[in-house]
Amino acid sequence: MEKVKFTLNEIITIVMAMIEQIEVYEISGIDEEIYLPKPIEDKMNLLGEDEIEKFYNSINSIVNEVRDLKSGELNMLNNLRSEISYIANEYLEDYIIN
Repeated sequence: MEKVKFTLNEIITIVMAMIEQIEVYEISGIDEEIYLPKPIEDKMNLLGEDEIEKFYNSINSIVNEVRDLKSGELNMLNNLRSEISYIANEYLEDYIIN
């Protein structure tokens, strides 16, 4: 079976959604569900149980490295996207479409 692949934009979307989820929890104490676009969710549903755990661990590592960079300023968001892309290429090499 061929490995499920994501674009860098999809990885950035997942990381940003997880950062938003953490921020909501820290502010309100409510553990919200992560909402992702259907095409991304469909791809994630194709990952096996072991693969999804490995994928989420890598995503969490990226979130932990870049979370403090998010301030909401446009320039900072551009820098955040660049940093996520750089780290994702390291942690999620097997999952990224070249």
